[in-house]
Amino acid sequence: MATMTQLPTAPHELQSLPSTSSLASLSSPSGGQFAIAQVHDSVCLVQSDSVHATSSSPLFMTPVELHIFRHEFGTMFRYSHRATLHPNDIHVLNPIDERHILREETGVVFVAREVTDQLLKWTKPRAVPRSPPHAIVRRRH
Repeated sequence: MATMTQLPTAPHELQSLPSTSSLASLSSPSGGQFAIAQVHDSVCLVQSDSVHATSSSPLFMTPVELHIFRHEFGTMFRYSHRATLHPNDIHVLNPIDERHILREETGVVFVAREVTDQLLKWTKPRAVPRSPPHAIVRRRH
C-alpha cells in the first residue's frame, strides 16, 4: 500500500513533458509517475503510456500518449480518457512522487492533500476587476 507524505514546498517551474522524468504506463506494475499538467487550457492529473526521450533527443517532437484523470472531489481523481497530443500542448506543472499516489484497479487515483491544494491553486478562477457602480452610465429614454 502506498503511503502519503508531505510535498516539498519549493514551487516547480513549467517544463515540457519530454524533459521531465519518464512516465510509465498506467498498467505498469511499478506504477509509473503521475504529474499535474496543463493540457491545452486545462490543468489535470496525467500519466504517460510510454517512456519519452529528453528534449535534447531528435524524438522530442514525437506525439505523447497520455492517460487523463479528472478531479472528482477531495483527493480523488477518476480516469477520464486516453489522448495523443503534441508535446507543445503539454506542460508539466508538478511531477508527483509515487509516495503521494494511491491507485485502485478501478481507475480511481487518490493523491496527497498537498497535491490537490496545488491543483486548486492553479485552477482557481482569477478575479476580474469590475467597474465601480458610479462608472456605469445609464441612459434614460
